[in-house]
Amino acid sequence: LRVHGLGYRDGLEMSLLLDCEIIPAAARCRDATLRLAMAALLADVEGCDTVENRAALETRLRTLLHRMASHPLAEFLLRVTASFYHAEPASGTQDPVFTTPAAVAVWKTGKRRMMQTIADGDEERAQFEAERYRKQVLQLLRGALPSQTA
Repeated sequence: LRVHGLGYRDGLEMSLLLDCEIIPAAARCRDATLRLAMAALLADVEGCDTVENRAALETRLRTLLHRMASHPLAEFLLRVTASFYHAEPASGTQDPVFTTPAAVAVWKTGKRRMMQTIADGDEERAQFEAERYRKQVLQLLRGALPSQTA
């Protein structure tokens, strides 16, 4: 990523694309304990009103997704990508995209929807929600960050 001069926006876009693979894979998980863990984590989304809370939930969510999805390549790529864009936030901020109340609402709604489909074991809906969330965040990116590869 660094060799090609890719930045925060590119890393976030890659992560969103990989989520479209890992979210439906996690929904296929039939382990009742893991699905209950997802439902419990879902309950924490509403309280994520700070950057730190959202980052902590994202870390817990990623850990659970990887346990549920059993998709080693996507897991590897997500870990590399996430470490890259978390290490180099734009404009010196930890969360350059989800800074307004409207953007935080997009984050919360998207996370709730995706996590609920996983807890329900609904792979088709999980795919739909992951793609919908990706499109919504890409719209936010267009307004929040200039393209770093253009």
